[in-house]
Amino acid sequence: MIRDKIINTARAITTHKEVIDLYNSNPNLPRGYKLKESDAWCAAFVSAVFIKNGYYDIAECSCPQMIERAKKLGIWVESDKYHPVVGDVIMYDWQDTGSGDNTGIADHTGIVINTAEKYFIVREGNKAGGIGNRTLIYDGKFIRGFITPKYEKVAKNYKTVDDVVDAIIAGEFGNGDNRKQLLYNYFQNLVNKKLGGK
Repeated sequence: MIRDKIINTARAITTHKEVIDLYNSNPNLPRGYKLKESDAWCAAFVSAVFIKNGYYDIAECSCPQMIERAKKLGIWVESDKYHPVVGDVIMYDWQDTGSGDNTGIADHTGIVINTAEKYFIVREGNKAGGIGNRTLIYDGKFIRGFITPKYEKVAKNYKTVDDVVDAIIAGEFGNGDNRKQLLYNYFQNLVNKKLGGK
């Protein structure tokens, strides 16, 4: 599964009907429930994007149930401070007081489609009755946590800085702000390993 395909699909899906049809096309409907047009559908939007790309693991029409699936897969990040990369899924809690790390019940979701130094952009279904974008600051109010699906990974252990530069030129770290975040994550992981996993 490739991040760019997920982002392109999130941008391409524009109607409620398309979301419902894609969600209900899942051969293993979660809890056997077929989504109705009158149901809340933010989680179904996220699921539809992934289903369209052949990824069914986190498909759910319930935000809390989607989190439970992500926890079982080891892809749930329980931290407001996490800096997402494109293709990550954000979970919101509109009852967040803004004090400390939010641990409330998730009631909305979307897919991160762009990142910048101080903010990121999320594509959401069931936003004001349609599909639209929202801009958020990192570690802001209402963030419940993040689902980090397992995409193509930069898993190589490069031997020299020149090897990393060659990998960047070859496109292994993507491009734009996403590349910056992947490079940050790559080097931060090396630092963490050197410090003994701290």
